[in-house]
Amino acid sequence: MIANAALIDKIGPELNRLRQASQDVEAVFLKDLLGAMRKATPEDDLSDVAGSDIYQDMSDQAFAESASKSDSLGIAKLLYARLSPAVVAQEQGRQLLQVAGSQNR
Repeated sequence: MIANAALIDKIGPELNRLRQASQDVEAVFLKDLLGAMRKATPEDDLSDVAGSDIYQDMSDQAFAESASKSDSLGIAKLLYARLSPAVVAQEQGRQLLQVAGSQNR
């Protein structure tokens, strides 16, 4: 089994991917939430302008991505906290299998 610091170094890239995926999930949630809120509000005169839907969608996407990176809502943080121990345990399991395999030779 490898030491904790070495384990973290080994799984660092995987934890970074998990952090990014967690932020992406939060961004999708926020964008959908903004879209649902926008549908629930009455339309104004600007909604008739050509391309306003596209602009609004792009604006919502940018806001959602920015907000998810700031940990303001906390969904990404919660997902990461819940899933990161599984990433660590998976690597520890791999290490145990490698040790057991080398001892059986």
